[in-house]
Amino acid sequence: MYKSKYVKTFKIRPNRYILFNTLSGHIDIADESVIEILNKISKGEKYEGDLLEYLIDRAYIFQNKKAEENFLKKKFDKWIQQIKSAPPYFAIVPTYFCNLACIYCFERDLERKSDVISDKMLEKVFNTIEILSKNHSKKPHIVLFGGEPLIWREKQASVISKILDYSSEHDYVIADIVTNGVDLLHFNEMLEKYDIGRVQVTLDGPKEIHDKRRIFPNGKGTFDRIIKGIDDALEKGIKIDIRVNVDKQNINYLPALANFVTKKGWLKKGNFSIHIGLVYEYGCRNYQFTAEDAEVLREVFLLREKHPELRAFRLAAWKPAEIVIKVLRTKEAVFPRFTYCGANTTTYCLDLYGKLYACLDGVGRDEFVIGRFHPELRVNEKKMKLWRRTVFDIPKCRECENALICGGACGFHTILAGRRLEDPLCPKLNELLQLTFEYFYPYLSGEKEHIMDSN
Repeated sequence: MYKSKYVKTFKIRPNRYILFNTLSGHIDIADESVIEILNKISKGEKYEGDLLEYLIDRAYIFQNKKAEENFLKKKFDKWIQQIKSAPPYFAIVPTYFCNLACIYCFERDLERKSDVISDKMLEKVFNTIEILSKNHSKKPHIVLFGGEPLIWREKQASVISKILDYSSEHDYVIADIVTNGVDLLHFNEMLEKYDIGRVQVTLDGPKEIHDKRRIFPNGKGTFDRIIKGIDDALEKGIKIDIRVNVDKQNINYLPALANFVTKKGWLKKGNFSIHIGLVYEYGCRNYQFTAEDAEVLREVFLLREKHPELRAFRLAAWKPAEIVIKVLRTKEAVFPRFTYCGANTTTYCLDLYGKLYACLDGVGRDEFVIGRFHPELRVNEKKMKLWRRTVFDIPKCRECENALICGGACGFHTILAGRRLEDPLCPKLNELLQLTFEYFYPYLSGEKEHIMDSN
């Protein structure tokens, strides 16, 4: 009998533990007696008690290590089939120019030329999408990124219109437009003509703090202008997803923002959602308000308890928390995480200069280029392979007990930290998981009724 190496144990209270099987995706509450049984099995002792069938069913134990490997292979094979049937994502960067000077921008080191993609290069983008899509069974999903994709200037507005028209005519899914929202009001009439998955707009709190962070180059705030754009977009039926970039400067303003969006009536609209992102130190050099993800999450949990309206904010920056929320909502096991993000599977990023990337956050940086699509499509297969990887392709991850919850770590942060993709920058997952289970234990145990998050 063999105890799975993917079983993680977290002590929450005296005689109360959380068992999290990152392979089978099950989460269970256990007492000391169950922990003792698992410890004995891990030492090679035989167990034939009442819990045997349950422990086997939840994949906490196997007959031997080979049986665990077979179980893992079945999960992985199923995942491979899911990826093969998944759509490719094409992020188009029409410009690296931005009309803001946000204090923590991770793209601040990029050269902010005012260039906009030419019609000739845009044709190359469309041709490349058609070529690369042949390797996939699903229609492409299109993402608009930057720089700032929605700047209201004649050439750029024309380009955005052409991208949306082309995507619609070819039955591509317009999945996401990532914008600062400053010129959204001007684009809404154009955007409402299309079925857009979401327009992501950044709002960093109520006016008093947002206008210290999301600013024009002259220092003027952007809050009022963004709000007008959001109001108009929601009225026109455009799907809006607000991203709140959180750090030590603005975290205590989250309740005020929750109160604001509640009073606006946005939470009652079916085309509105909101999530919390995190300002990481990597890419935001010399920015004084960054904090470790566990530190920020701890504060978010404290605020959620005092201000229940914050539970409408998805915890997108913290995968462990999102996993537990999913289990609470669906009552189903979660699937192992064999990769970290779309850069490891089906994402391609194409910029206005003919460069090709796998990582969305890495666009505009030479160290992230994996090829070119102009003057002809040429992919550096070695670089592509480093990105298109699973946890089994990374030596550091192969035997790691956290691999199936981590997914191999963020390649963007790894490279910016001065490391190679083969040597990923590991997140402090045990700390995050402990914190997450301590917070959600009352809901998992039924002590508290779960207030549904809007995930």
